[in-house]
Amino acid sequence: MVTLLIISLPSKAQFKGVHFSQDYQSLKKTLNPIKIIPVDNNFYVEWMDSLISIHRELAFFLGITYPLDTIKLTKKTQELSKEEVELVIKIKIVENFPQDELISEGWKKKPKKKRYYYEQQRLQLIKNIFEKAKQNSDIDLMGSTLELLAFYYQNRTLLSSEKLFDDYQDFYIESRNIYARHLSICLDQNNCQYNDVSKLFYLALNAWPDISLAHGILQRWFKEEWNYLFKVSVYNQEKPSFESTTECFLSLLYLYNVEGKKEVHQLTRGFKNLSNITHSEFTKNIVLGNIRRYLNEVQYVYPPQ
Repeated sequence: MVTLLIISLPSKAQFKGVHFSQDYQSLKKTLNPIKIIPVDNNFYVEWMDSLISIHRELAFFLGITYPLDTIKLTKKTQELSKEEVELVIKIKIVENFPQDELISEGWKKKPKKKRYYYEQQRLQLIKNIFEKAKQNSDIDLMGSTLELLAFYYQNRTLLSSEKLFDDYQDFYIESRNIYARHLSICLDQNNCQYNDVSKLFYLALNAWPDISLAHGILQRWFKEEWNYLFKVSVYNQEKPSFESTTECFLSLLYLYNVEGKKEVHQLTRGFKNLSNITHSEFTKNIVLGNIRRYLNEVQYVYPPQ
């Protein structure tokens, strides 16, 4: 059987852009931390027994209807949308996975043991992909591989034991640190790609969270905006754009929500400074009104009118 292992998706919204704040319900939804699917008593569910489960698993990851829709793979490139092309590019086909000999060995044991063999193979495959990406300094592939690992953190019922969850965690944290070090170089040289840095921010907060890493990424990428929002007394440059400064501010709110932090009163200063940036009055009033309401209702911070 030929099985598809999807190692990436088109980039999710990681930094929180200004468009999220033009509707209050959308703002609340995007600033809520990702909900982790709860684990049952044994992690394990019956549909994990069969190879068909792998297809269901990947369909769930892709957010598409089961069985996997592979029509896009047979279309000519010129017939695909940009989003579809990005998706197809990131699909890797893995033949004979899991390996027959290990499945045969596992088949002789209990079904849960069979699943355990598969999950070990899957982790080893992910390790191999990441190692190859690291050797080639392929930042995009490194980040995509980490996104797949994050998916298993967020869907823990797809892991059949605590030990495997720990194994995935250990490799994820180790690999994320390597990815962060690679990006640190381009951040120092001021030539990082937005999508890569935004992805690292997502990976720092949405799987085995590292608040310090996310905070550092936010400050380094939005250095100008950060200084304007929170260090205006020493800010002598032209004000940054309203869009990028709002993105910095909202991303910080998301970080605080993941951390479980409330009543952060420095947000009052940040909101005031954000309000002082010139922008289209209609859009600015809507955005600021929604952010103010969010600060009041969720953060318990009350900027003056």
